[in-house]
Amino acid sequence: RRGGEMSGIFILCTGPSFDEFDLSLIPKDRAIGCNWAQQRFPAKYHAFVDPRHLDQCFNRCGGYKEVFDGSTMETDLNNGFVRNLGSGLKGECFSTDLMHGAYVGETVAYFALQIAYHLNAAEIYFMGLDLGPPDGEHNFESMRFMLEKGGRWLWDHGVSVYNFGRAKIESIPNIEKNENQAIF
Repeated sequence: RRGGEMSGIFILCTGPSFDEFDLSLIPKDRAIGCNWAQQRFPAKYHAFVDPRHLDQCFNRCGGYKEVFDGSTMETDLNNGFVRNLGSGLKGECFSTDLMHGAYVGETVAYFALQIAYHLNAAEIYFMGLDLGPPDGEHNFESMRFMLEKGGRWLWDHGVSVYNFGRAKIESIPNIEKNENQAIF
């Protein structure tokens, strides 16, 4: 980890609960937009693991300040490229040094956890992390498994992780909407 700790980092996911939040409360310089979230909120940081999201969102969003592309096999942090180390489903699963790459963990939300750690987050708050019912396209159980591993790893290393979304992940406690005012 580099430098001093940064207070709460917000990871913006695109689950249905994302639409329930007053996004004007979120500091743009402490937000990581995942995939399409960038269209609704101009976060300073953007994470994706599918290159189609960069191509399709870049012009609509007016560009990005800091992009983390996890779809590549090379690392070049000056240009936002982070080597994809694989899913992390077996064995080692959390990267503490983006210079060596990051695990995608079956979901861009997991990739964003490692970015938040890289940015020295003391607390991490997911918004719109819902992991809905099976839809034939996404493997939510693998995503949940990886987020559980990542959340546990972060708590064990002094970083608090919470979810404003609907997903139930044992190591990432949910925060009710009426509790969120104290965080902002």
